[in-house]
Amino acid sequence: MHFIRLLDNLTFEFVSTYPLDIFKYGCSILSCSFTDDSNVYYVLGLPMFCQENEPTKGRILVFIVEDGKLQLIAEKEFKGAVNSLNGWWQWLAEEWMVGMAA
Repeated sequence: MHFIRLLDNLTFEFVSTYPLDIFKYGCSILSCSFTDDSNVYYVLGLPMFCQENEPTKGRILVFIVEDGKLQLIAEKEFKGAVNSLNGWWQWLAEEWMVGMAA
């Protein structure tokens, strides 16, 4: 089983843990913020393996930290693995979050 974990920046102890479903593991992560929003978001890209050698699906999970706990606030499934969040994935995540706020 895999997790996304929030660590204390001084002690490196686990502050919050979010378990990922079976056949899912984080492959890319970034933190970002948006214009007119003081929150910091953590975006996790992951491939989803379901008994294949190569992933046929992927997912982006968006987290926010509230009261010291990771909270999943959005998720989106894609065809193919989400191995990297660089470039246009950042733009897509921002557009997606703006759409959710509307």
